[in-house]
Amino acid sequence: MATKTCRCTQAPTPEIKVPIIWILGGPGSGKGTQCEKIVAKYGFTHLSSGDLLRNEVSSGSPRGKELSAIMERGELVPLEVVLDLLKEAMLKNLSTSKGFLIDGYPREKEQGILFEQKIAPVKVVLFFDASEKTLVERLLGRAKTSGRVDDNEETIKKRLHTFNTHNDQVVQQYTEKLKRINAERTTDEIFAEVQTYLDPLVIVAQLIAAPSIQRIPNIQFRVFSDVIDHEIVFLLHLSRHFDTNLFTFSNKSVRFTMVDPHKLEKPNIDVPVIWVIGGPGSGKGTQCEQIAIKYGLEHISVGKLLRDEVENGSCKGAKLKHIMDRGELVPNEVVIDMLKTEMLNRLCNAKGFLIDGYPRQKEQGILFQEKIAAPTTVLYLELSNNTMLERLRKRALSSTRSDDNEETMQRRITTFNQENNQILAQFAYKVKKIDAERHIEAIFKEISDFLDTEPC
Repeated sequence: MATKTCRCTQAPTPEIKVPIIWILGGPGSGKGTQCEKIVAKYGFTHLSSGDLLRNEVSSGSPRGKELSAIMERGELVPLEVVLDLLKEAMLKNLSTSKGFLIDGYPREKEQGILFEQKIAPVKVVLFFDASEKTLVERLLGRAKTSGRVDDNEETIKKRLHTFNTHNDQVVQQYTEKLKRINAERTTDEIFAEVQTYLDPLVIVAQLIAAPSIQRIPNIQFRVFSDVIDHEIVFLLHLSRHFDTNLFTFSNKSVRFTMVDPHKLEKPNIDVPVIWVIGGPGSGKGTQCEQIAIKYGLEHISVGKLLRDEVENGSCKGAKLKHIMDRGELVPNEVVIDMLKTEMLNRLCNAKGFLIDGYPRQKEQGILFQEKIAAPTTVLYLELSNNTMLERLRKRALSSTRSDDNEETMQRRITTFNQENNQILAQFAYKVKKIDAERHIEAIFKEISDFLDTEPC
């Protein structure tokens, strides 16, 4: 949490600044051929989890012998072992690598989640998509000369069914980063499309690494080139060495155009975003204050944003007051715009964001992810209904809130549970449940232990 990376203090892996690309595609999709062409053009480090496993077994190391025994028993190699092999290979090549091409990985959604948690976020996912009919025809053609016992039609179809079952989950998990490429075309036609996705990543990575260009907040640019129609937004500063908006790099002319970050459909927020959710009386506000102090995070409460806007007496505040006075919910789009503006205003020195008490509905969470950023972690302060009710009763003794009566309390708890269960299901893989029945210090210790040891 001490730096503007997506890792907490004592992160186990050094920051990886070069692009990471996952390559997906069914057997026969031609991803191997495309990987060769990508390596030839970009000089990326090509890693295949299958090759890494085979090499480890061949090495005769203690781990290799253990892997051999697992595979001989027909068991699946644990996800953590595959991840360790990938991580070791990436760290070995990190000082000289221009980027990492991870071939045929992840094969399951859980592998992808674990990779991004323990190593680094992927920049782009290239999926070479071909119909089952095409893949079967290609594999049967290969079977005539391969000598592989599993290259028969029945086995091929089983392999494709297994691939599609797991791959569909991966594709759904990474819709924002996924580039679906029609793999029914010629090799050169496919690679031409691949370059439109990879050229921008390479240019940005090299520009950011250039000595005369420093990354700073508050200035955002679009990057274009003669072969790129893909738009990229990132933070950088052109030093005084450049007195023109043209910069020739890698034989390409790149034009920089200032962009108001507040007008972007989705901003580039490259620091951790943590949602803190919990029922009424769960102590979210208290814990958020302590987390913000310890880790230097920006604490944003949606309720406070709305109240401050109303108190400012602005035109927007007057509209919000009118909505709230009628007992209506403020539209999700209005709240998202306010959150986005507040986060961008604080982004300059932000180490990360704590979003307090948001989202309250699944739809709000989805909209936040689409318009602002995906949460890196969801902290859920969990309380029983009885404890929530008991705490609300105590608060009601000294409260002037009109909704602190028994009937309204019960209704609020019921509504919270209904909405919260949907949020937990939608973002299950990012949720960390915290037992909020305990004393404040015990709760904060568990949160701190989690943030100190787990990547965000």
